[in-house]
Amino acid sequence: SPDGSRLALEIPSEEGAAGDVWLFDLRRRTFDRFVQGTQAYVTPLWSADGQRIVWAEQAYTEVGSLIRWAPADGSEEPSVLYSSVSEQSEPLD
Repeated sequence: SPDGSRLALEIPSEEGAAGDVWLFDLRRRTFDRFVQGTQAYVTPLWSADGQRIVWAEQAYTEVGSLIRWAPADGSEEPSVLYSSVSEQSEPLD
């Protein structure tokens, strides 16, 4: 996080095929799962203000890869920030 108190990182799921996004609190030395699922969630990053976490989702479907984000406090479901549908990608409205 921008304040240096937490890390956002990808950790492989127990099934081993996909990575989940976890938050690690450096002061308490605890992990909290932030995002989990069947896709590979990679490269989690904090927004500059520390309010949101952004990550890539490697979806192996016709949708392609997605970039999602959600509030760091978990107060809202993740939303799609960007989707690559083909080689010619365009941002979502």
